Amino acid sequence: MRTLGKDMVGMTGRFHKSWGDFGGLKNQAALDFECLNFVANGAKCCVGDQLHPRGRLDKVTYARIGKTYEKIEALEPYASGTQAIADIGVISTALFNTESTQKITPADQGFTNMLVELHQQFNVIDLAEDFLPYKLLILPDEIAPSKALLDKLDAFVAAGGAVLASAASLLDPKMFWFYWKPLGIRYQGKATFHGEYLLPKPGAFPSLDDTPYFLYQPGHAIAADEGTEVLATYGHPYFDRAPDHFSSHKQTPLGLRTESPVITLRGKVAYIANPFFRSYALDGTGAYKLIVGDLIRRLVPQPAVVAPRLPSTAQVTALKQSAQRRIIVHLLHYPMTRRAPDIDIIEEPGILLDQELRVRVEAAPKRVMLAPQNKPLPFRFENGYAVCRLEKVIGHQAVSVEL
Repeated sequence: MRTLGKDMVGMTGRFHKSWGDFGGLKNQAALDFECLNFVANGAKCCVGDQLHPRGRLDKVTYARIGKTYEKIEALEPYASGTQAIADIGVISTALFNTESTQKITPADQGFTNMLVELHQQFNVIDLAEDFLPYKLLILPDEIAPSKALLDKLDAFVAAGGAVLASAASLLDPKMFWFYWKPLGIRYQGKATFHGEYLLPKPGAFPSLDDTPYFLYQPGHAIAADEGTEVLATYGHPYFDRAPDHFSSHKQTPLGLRTESPVITLRGKVAYIANPFFRSYALDGTGAYKLIVGDLIRRLVPQPAVVAPRLPSTAQVTALKQSAQRRIIVHLLHYPMTRRAPDIDIIEEPGILLDQELRVRVEAAPKRVMLAPQNKPLPFRFENGYAVCRLEKVIGHQAVSVEL
């Protein structure tokens, strides 16, 4: 929504479970997080309630909403007229989802979780979006090719942009070949085994340990063209576990190391032959996120925001206020815990200590301030970044970089 130039309103409810949950009141910290998260992503906020049939408002409910809105009101000068800063555009797989559903697709859920946890600045986009403002385009798992899309990708790469595609993205569903030549690969069919292993090449992924990684979802077999770098290869199991091929309780161990590519890189175009984003939503394998993080760092060496010590449970978003000539960066840390089936609970804000924040700017800023406290924050200008340090953050802190 935030690329369409329209007002956005984030909607939540004051209920513990769902609409009409009378007597079930959301924790204060959870309500704080949800509304602050709306503002941090460029939206207004709205808290829903259902009136008691006798027509009386519940005092405790509105006291709780009031405490949250005190925080929002203080942030209003830093929240109005904002526009998201995004290095990455991710094409939504919902565009190709033939089922009529309100649920997000697993691939979309996967890339959202992954990029938020990696503290990347990204927009979810459609095929009509202008690609050129982005540094990297991600085509997650299921993005079908079309002439219009391929022409836009050609122009994007010619202008210096980078592309990361995965699984069946850009694969013709009937002819089974890749139309887009800059991928530098040829389709060979489905992966040999349902349960394959990924073997990273030494030094290709600095965040990974040197060990085989199981691929929980079936992928594809590819061959690399001459000049295409292979960053990881397949390892075959002895066999796929089945009633007539028995192995322990889960998948069969690694049996054979191969030279068949799983991850490739040609110039600024990377490809992963496995549905990493869908799998991250379904399986939550940390190695997949580390691999994507390393690829992003290679393809986008100077991101808009860097928070090197921020835990994956925290979020960082960057917005610009053009009229005020400033960048607003929001840090949010409200860890969730699963305390009941299908319910994630936020009970208290998290605490962040001694966090370095690096914000990319064209020139040394005029000042850096804590917002909404309007308190100056010491900073230095270094290699195109305003660099500051936050001693302590309880739940949320905004930083205003005034240009």
